[in-house]
Amino acid sequence: MTTIAVSLVVASAFAHAGWNFIAKRGPSGPAYTWVLVVAEAIAIAPLGIILIVVGHVQFSWTFIWVIVLAGGLQAVYFMLLRTGYARGDLSLVYPISRGTGALFATIAGIVLIGERPGAVSLVGAIVIVVAVLFLTNPQRGSKSLQRSAIMLGLAAGVSIAVYSWWDRRAVVDLAIPIVFYSWAAAVTEAAWLTPSMLTDRARLRTALRHWPSATISGVMRFAAYAFILLAYSWQGAPLSIVAPLRETGILVAVWLGGSMLGEEDRKRRLIASVGIVAGGLLLVAG
Repeated sequence: MTTIAVSLVVASAFAHAGWNFIAKRGPSGPAYTWVLVVAEAIAIAPLGIILIVVGHVQFSWTFIWVIVLAGGLQAVYFMLLRTGYARGDLSLVYPISRGTGALFATIAGIVLIGERPGAVSLVGAIVIVVAVLFLTNPQRGSKSLQRSAIMLGLAAGVSIAVYSWWDRRAVVDLAIPIVFYSWAAAVTEAAWLTPSMLTDRARLRTALRHWPSATISGVMRFAAYAFILLAYSWQGAPLSIVAPLRETGILVAVWLGGSMLGEEDRKRRLIASVGIVAGGLLLVAG
């Protein structure tokens, strides 16, 4: 991977941890999730519309259903993640979802796309996964170890692997413009989430009062997403290396959870974070 590709992936990791921190602090329930996604879609709408006006977007039925499914995959991931945050710590759910996402994305890159990362990169991926498992196995009696939150984190990790594979096919194989794809996926994601929002009307008014934080989180979410797609399409970065390298964002999330949210088990999670950094270095070296 090139220096530019690595920089894009690391920037994405920081932005990703940041929007997850904001999402964790927001009101629970699907209403705030919907507000956040709608705010993201509105904030980046001018970019998507400009691309349509200047003729950089060529519509087809394949193009449309690929984007609709992308929004659906993102909606599933986001609902799993937000529900996990309602039941467990940021520094617990986030590492589980990102770590298992790295594992399955690496497997997907090898099995489905035919990527062949070097031995050192594979060792790095393994080190990251082991460190994440250590991080999410707190000392006996820790209140943050909640089975439902862990299961939701694992399910979110599987969805990460699926949408990572789908996104790479969209921007690389189908050559869909990155910015437009990101915006259109947010629009269709909002559409997918609308039915769940309608069942949570009592909390919708509360969620709407948090639109400033939702907008900031949405823009950061778009940035994290776009940086990864740029790494895929512009720099030709392989999925089996990009996905695990993104896990450096766990460092930021663990720090935010411990320092800003007062979450427990900070020492163990800090030690595990060092392992994640080591795994990321091996990943890039390979």
